Amino acid sequence: MHIAFLGLGGMGQPMATNLINAGFTVTVWNRSPAPTDALRALGAQVAQSPKDIYDADVLITILADDAVTESVVVEQGALASLAPGALWINMATVSVAFTEAMEALAQQRRVGYVAAPVLGRVDVAAAGNLNILAAARRSGF
Repeated sequence: MHIAFLGLGGMGQPMATNLINAGFTVTVWNRSPAPTDALRALGAQVAQSPKDIYDADVLITILADDAVTESVVVEQGALASLAPGALWINMATVSVAFTEAMEALAQQRRVGYVAAPVLGRVDVAAAGNLNILAAARRSGF
């Protein structure tokens, strides 16, 4: 399974690290490239832009807010790069209206969407013990 992970801030970097250490093929991207260096050293592939994740089975995003997530996923092409049948897991805390809009866009692309914000601190993320509140509707495709 190939996972694309976009957003390598305080929570994202340890989460992506855990996926790499678990043996998944992981492609990472971040708005500022510096956090990708440590993950490249662990074996991650580094995307040059969000649209360079076209062969990912799963897209995980944990970006700052609604506006940043929309910019990265919609405007910069991450969602359009996913093949039908892929799954997008949005782990950021975003608004309900935004979640509904992104879910509709994902469904148009025949991509599954899961809203899955996380609860915990950076040390909890590094230990792999975050609480995840996941919600999704049956996609119908």
